[in-house]
Amino acid sequence: MTGAVERARVLRGATSLGVRSVFSLLVGLVYFSLLGRVVGAEGMGVVSILSLLYTLFPLAFTMATPTAITKYLGESLGRGDDEAVAGLLRRTLSLALCMGGVGVLVSWLLSYPLSALLLRGENLLSLQLLSISIGTFSASAFLSAAFGGFQRFERLSVIYFAGAVSGQLASTALLLAGYGIPAFVLSWVVENAINIALMLYLFPKVERTPARTYPIRPLLKFGVPLFAATTISYVGSNVFVRLLILGSFTLFTLGEYEAALRLAGVMSILFNSFLTSLFPHLSRVFGETGAVGVGRDANWAFRLSSLVFTPVYVGGALVSSQVFSLLLGSPFSDAALIFSVFMVFAIPANLLSVFLLSVQASGRSVEILVIQGVATLVQVLSCLFLVRYGFLGVSVGASTLGVVASVLGSYAFRRRLNASVDWREALRYVLSALLVIPPVLVSVAVLPQPVFLPVHVGVGAVTYFAVVRFSGGVRSEDLEALSLLLPKSLSPLVRRVFGGG
Repeated sequence: MTGAVERARVLRGATSLGVRSVFSLLVGLVYFSLLGRVVGAEGMGVVSILSLLYTLFPLAFTMATPTAITKYLGESLGRGDDEAVAGLLRRTLSLALCMGGVGVLVSWLLSYPLSALLLRGENLLSLQLLSISIGTFSASAFLSAAFGGFQRFERLSVIYFAGAVSGQLASTALLLAGYGIPAFVLSWVVENAINIALMLYLFPKVERTPARTYPIRPLLKFGVPLFAATTISYVGSNVFVRLLILGSFTLFTLGEYEAALRLAGVMSILFNSFLTSLFPHLSRVFGETGAVGVGRDANWAFRLSSLVFTPVYVGGALVSSQVFSLLLGSPFSDAALIFSVFMVFAIPANLLSVFLLSVQASGRSVEILVIQGVATLVQVLSCLFLVRYGFLGVSVGASTLGVVASVLGSYAFRRRLNASVDWREALRYVLSALLVIPPVLVSVAVLPQPVFLPVHVGVGAVTYFAVVRFSGGVRSEDLEALSLLLPKSLSPLVRRVFGGG
């Protein structure tokens, strides 16, 4: 396949994940608004603690092995090693069954002490339901790794869409019936159960019968340093920050932080879909051509993500007040400022993360551990220093982790892969997005009511397209890959809007 076709495949996978994620997130935004209004800011503080446990426990149970499965599946497919591929699929199924059961058992046994330690002895039923969701999430993480390795993101996106929407609809009915926090946790249980059922039905198959199950040692050799890196950064960015807010302020404040964090996650869903699709592609390229191909495609991903996602983050920061007013109303007014902080820091953190991902795809998980360790240390020290400036200071400190990790990842990319970073095009797109700020601020000042949010978005989009077009447009090779995603009737329009490079 040509380079453009290969890159279009990545974009097609990311788009498939992203589009269905957008639809599910539209449902999710309605659900998020209902949840915030039903449980209130203090209830959102409880949701924050439950969300913390929901992601922390599966992290410990899976030990980053799903990421290793995705990497080695992609790499084995790139080498044409059918025996390894078949063995990896068998190993994936066994790990999903084993770790799913362990997850339910261990987290159920810990529900009583966790209720006493974190929730004043309350919400025991929610924690017991959470144990089921933790086990099922751990199992689904292994199964989804196989889909990622085969780059079957169209199927995976359908599965995620069905699971997320079903879980949120079931939870919505129970929230309206007055079941409160347990209804929120049940959304995860339903979502994961549907995901597992569909993944097993659509699980990738190969004609070859493996002589043996793929050995666990290579998976752990790659996964354990990555697990340690993820754990360190997670403890710093989620556990430490939440406990610092809870200890320094109130449960109400933690609820506002959680609301800002969740909406920031919504804004990053398309970018995360892009990274999800990019990782197995880079792993496959590494198996085919080594570091040279990874360096080439990483710079392409850097340019493209700068073009597409920078205006999203800039625009999100500018209209945060209108968005929160529409979704949650006045009780969460302070969360809008925190959300803007997250959007500003997301620009360097997310855009440069493609280089950190490239280092990971090349198998250097020990370096990822060092990078995340240094970044987490900087973040913890920043939070401790800035807590004197209140809620905003902690949020700024928490946002430093992604920036530091991505900057160090860029350095490792240049040193270890002997590759250069193509700054020129990416910086032009970033500057073009920053030029959106004055007209959008004027639009917001003239029409401050939340109902005019679409007008502000339109002003920003038109301004950005115009600046990009007249500052040199988009490279022809990038336009070619983008055009392959669209119907032929729309391809000329895209070239007219972004052409010139």
